[in-house]
Amino acid sequence: SPEDRKEVINGEGTDDTQMNMRCVGVLLSHMTGFAAINSWGSVQQTSWFRQTPAHSLAVLPMALAVNVALQRLTDTFRSRLTEGDGIEDELEKMWDEEVEEAENDISG
Repeated sequence: SPEDRKEVINGEGTDDTQMNMRCVGVLLSHMTGFAAINSWGSVQQTSWFRQTPAHSLAVLPMALAVNVALQRLTDTFRSRLTEGDGIEDELEKMWDEEVEEAENDISG
């Protein structure tokens, strides 16, 4: 609600909000990371990638490229969303930092 947002921006409830963001971020990043491992493992088991060990290793740079591209895309989206009103407040900064941390967990 707008009242809750004002409390967070004014410094009241910031710790609870950050803890909640961090908790949800860690949970979702782990779920997404394991799903990514499973999906790239499935790609690795297709007929072409199973031919040789070198073909199997080719999945790694593909996964890295897709992951980095998705991170850049979501970062651009977040920047446009938070700067849409011309002001990036503390809550938006906190949200961006926690999402970036979650994205790094997915990559790790």
